[in-house]
Amino acid sequence: MTYQVSGLPRDEFTVGLQITAADTSIAVKDSDPLDTLVTLTMSNEASELIVEERGPLRTWKWTYLIDRPHEAFVYRSGRAEQVPIDAKTYTYRLLDVKPDEGWGSYFKPRGRGRYSVTLQVEPGSEQAIPVEARLQMRGGGWK
Repeated sequence: MTYQVSGLPRDEFTVGLQITAADTSIAVKDSDPLDTLVTLTMSNEASELIVEERGPLRTWKWTYLIDRPHEAFVYRSGRAEQVPIDAKTYTYRLLDVKPDEGWGSYFKPRGRGRYSVTLQVEPGSEQAIPVEARLQMRGGGWK
C-alpha cells in the first residue's frame, strides 16, 4: 500500500501501526503477530528517503495504554549512541538522521512537504489471534 501525504503541520511525527485485537478482552501483546515482517518507507517530493525500516514486529517498539491493553501503537526508533557529559550523566546522539529529520520511523515535515509512504506486510508463520492494523502518523506529543 502506498499513500500520498501533504499539508502536515511542522511537528515531529511518528509513523507506525495501530494494532487492535479483535477480542477486546485479549491483550494485543498476547496476539502473537510477532513474526509478521513489516517494511515501512517514506520519501519526500525530491525522492529523498526519509524513513526506511524493515523487520519482524517483535523488533519494533510497542506502546500501550493501561486501560486499553487490546490496542498498541508499533513504531521504530533509529540508532543512537550514548555520549558522556561528565562521570555521572550522559546524553544521546542520533545516528543516521535522514532528510526531513527522518530517524527510525520519526520525521519532521516541512511546510510544503509532500510525502509518499509505503507499507508492505508479509504474514509470519505463527498462528495469531485476529488483529486489525492501521497505518498512522502521530504528532504533537501523542505519548
